[in-house]
Amino acid sequence: MTPSLEALILSSIENEASTYLQSEKTPLLYLAIGLLLILTLFTPTPGLTEEPSEEQKIKAALIYKLPKFVKWPEEISLFKTFNICLTGTNTLNDSLSVLTLRRISGKPITITYPTHHELKNTHCQLLFISHSETDQLDKIISNIGNQHVLTVSDMPSFAENGGGIEIHKKGKRLAFRINNAATKRAGLELSAPLLDMATVIKR
Repeated sequence: MTPSLEALILSSIENEASTYLQSEKTPLLYLAIGLLLILTLFTPTPGLTEEPSEEQKIKAALIYKLPKFVKWPEEISLFKTFNICLTGTNTLNDSLSVLTLRRISGKPITITYPTHHELKNTHCQLLFISHSETDQLDKIISNIGNQHVLTVSDMPSFAENGGGIEIHKKGKRLAFRINNAATKRAGLELSAPLLDMATVIKR
């Protein structure tokens, strides 16, 4: 049986991590290698038909890896779960739900789907905003306020318009745009390896 894409991704990341651990590199460095590996895996294989579902699985894998590059405020440690939220049309489908089988910082992952109003008092640590919410982005960001939430989206110009991390296509691969000012307002500190592999929006 052919392994699933997510199994191949996770296996490749673990192999890369093992290699860099043995060479005594820093944890963030081998995590960065794993993250770059995921981005590279989006490159279509010659002769194969690119399926949209593969892109969504890789975006879900990126959502899983991104929190490892964030220094979270102390109060976040009080949460017993790591809460990933999605607002808008769920374009990731079952690719996101598979993350509930894994952990972030030793905590089980929960997936919830809050309304815009519920975001005013949310327990989300990471919020994925669907591109279906482009016209509502200002309202969503206003509702979140200065809560400690890492906002992520694949909508065009997300970072320029006040979002935290934008996943976008760069040629045949996926890449990041980061609004570091927005993440700092949320009380989050992004690691240097993540910033180095992204286009940082200065606003």
